[in-house]
Amino acid sequence: MPELQNPGLERVRYELRATGVKHPTVNPQRSGVHSRGYLPHVKREGADYFVTFRLADSLTKDVLLRFEAEKAQRLRAFYNAKGNGRVVSDNEERINRDFLRKVERYLDAGAGACHLRRPDIAELVAGAVKFFNEQVTFCGSGL
Repeated sequence: MPELQNPGLERVRYELRATGVKHPTVNPQRSGVHSRGYLPHVKREGADYFVTFRLADSLTKDVLLRFEAEKAQRLRAFYNAKGNGRVVSDNEERINRDFLRKVERYLDAGAGACHLRRPDIAELVAGAVKFFNEQVTFCGSGL
């Protein structure tokens, strides 16, 4: 009797790869969970992706440096309190999460010139993205 095909099998294979379970035939450069210390990225062979554009003036260097200084101040206070045996309610994870949330809130506020709100520029960017649709490139992977 022929084996029945499981229509959900491919989805499960992708889930296993995305959760870090290694499969011997999977190229780790093309699938899996990767992080460069900021946001984790899930790469799946054959998957569709979205692209986020951020213009340089949407988060200026002085604003980012101010946020980083506030984060550093909280981290110093946390380590000093912890080193002196005091009970602390903060932790590194919360401080880092708060920093990232602050950056995201600032970006969501729409600072800067917001050039992508202009229909002509948005159309130009959309055209560039569509032009490269279905083309696969692996930057920095040597493939």
